Amino acid sequence: MIKHCFYKINAALLLLIITFILLGKAHAATPTLENIRLLTKEWLTEQSPFSQQIESLHVPDTLKQLYQQRHYQPIWFDQTGLKPEAKELLAALSIADEEGLSQHDYHRLGIQWRSFSGKNKPRLQAEQELLLSDAFFGLASHLYSGIFNATESDGNWHINAPKFDAQALLTALQQGHSIKELLRALTPPHPGYRALRSSLARYRRIESAGGWPNIAHGLAIRLGAKDPRLNNLRDRLLISGDLALSAEINNNVYDKTLQQAVKNFQQRMGLEPDGKLGTQTLHALNTPVNERIQQIKLNMVRWHWLPRELGKKHIFVNTVSFELDLIDNYRPALNMKAIVGKTYRSTPAFSEKLTHFVLNPSWYIPANILRKDILPKVRKNRDYLQRKNIHIQKVKGDKVEEIPLEKVEWAEFFSNKSPYRLRQSPGKHNALGQVKFYMPNPYGIYLHDTPSRKLFQKTVRTFSSGCIRLEQPLALAAYLLKDEAQWDQQKLQKIVSQKQTRWVKLSNPINVYLTYFTSWVDGSGQAHFRQDMYKRDRKLQQKLFGQTLQIAQF
Repeated sequence: MIKHCFYKINAALLLLIITFILLGKAHAATPTLENIRLLTKEWLTEQSPFSQQIESLHVPDTLKQLYQQRHYQPIWFDQTGLKPEAKELLAALSIADEEGLSQHDYHRLGIQWRSFSGKNKPRLQAEQELLLSDAFFGLASHLYSGIFNATESDGNWHINAPKFDAQALLTALQQGHSIKELLRALTPPHPGYRALRSSLARYRRIESAGGWPNIAHGLAIRLGAKDPRLNNLRDRLLISGDLALSAEINNNVYDKTLQQAVKNFQQRMGLEPDGKLGTQTLHALNTPVNERIQQIKLNMVRWHWLPRELGKKHIFVNTVSFELDLIDNYRPALNMKAIVGKTYRSTPAFSEKLTHFVLNPSWYIPANILRKDILPKVRKNRDYLQRKNIHIQKVKGDKVEEIPLEKVEWAEFFSNKSPYRLRQSPGKHNALGQVKFYMPNPYGIYLHDTPSRKLFQKTVRTFSSGCIRLEQPLALAAYLLKDEAQWDQQKLQKIVSQKQTRWVKLSNPINVYLTYFTSWVDGSGQAHFRQDMYKRDRKLQQKLFGQTLQIAQF
């Protein structure tokens, strides 16, 4: 009887011990939110071991502000442990890869390791809290405003990126919105960006399948020639989509079908579309697919640096494509060739409003062009100014006096406070042509006509001193005036033909964006790649990839 009671007592005691152990485990499994809160506060407000022990944070200032506003209460933990949103965030990080970034740059492994090792450890849970927040708000910021500051990455880019609002995103998260949908909505809405994103996915598939074959260098291949390199050439063009799968081809001869495929490729690369397999074309064909992928990523970054809303009606100039597009009601309305700055007088990227234009303008020659271009020609030929209808003016206060060439004190031309200026009268020799479009800016850049019409026939058009010369400037002027009641095409042509100088103010100024994109996708879905003519990809490459590649330089 005593022995039986002893066993009953021991069993009850064992059950009590087991219960205490289970309760203890259950209690220990529940995160101590106060501990997480205090550690988070310590790491965000003081110099602590946090920065030495785990990955660096993308947006520390943003986190400090957000957590201070919520008194350092956790975002990703509650009394039961890690919230389901944390798991949802880890799954949503794959968006980074689709957008030209890398999900592993957003603490994925660090978060997963702490999920496995951090149970019952407030320190690891607090680290996990901060890493989750940095992954979410860091990726969100990069998707919205770009991974790098524009001016730090490109000193010639002067368009302000949109500002990311972390508080608004946190509010949306707390309202129960899908994390994946929230992140996707932050990406640039522009069709140009989305087209590059699709192109990135396509080129990654090509890379996964082994890329494309190399084509050996040799003599240029011309129409009708036989060459052992044709099989590789054919495969290369099939992979990139320049040669259709259904195309009928002669396996042994460089026929017209294959030649047309080469022309298609050359046009996409900005090369002279002559159909010849010369040195430049071979270089472009042999550029590895990985370098094209990196070039696409570089240009996706640039789309983040543009305003989310470019305007229902705006002018878009890509200096690398040498083209101007006028967009009206969000659709292409006018397209024309453009001439841009020389490689040593590059056209900057910026945005301003086109407010007015002048018909039959005079040209007041800028000091740098005067000294570097005009004066050397005057020294060689004293009749140069007269032949070009250029007049020398001496400016003193409000007084402007025209000075004969023989009375000019040439030494004063080279003074920083030179009283002289050169004015070219309207006419056939005027460098601005028949119309000049003004968009006030600190760079002295504007759009204008040109008497040098033959230059538009060139494939690469880097001939100006920075301004944008237009192939069809009067067509642009007419379009800008089409909603102005007092103007019509006939009136415009009459003023131009009579050589009258006439200033025209626009009732509705239009946004102009001068940009720099070395890769884009055309209306038919074909990816275009260009040389980095102003060497602006290089610094961005170094920041994005940690190296500088010579992409398509020939």
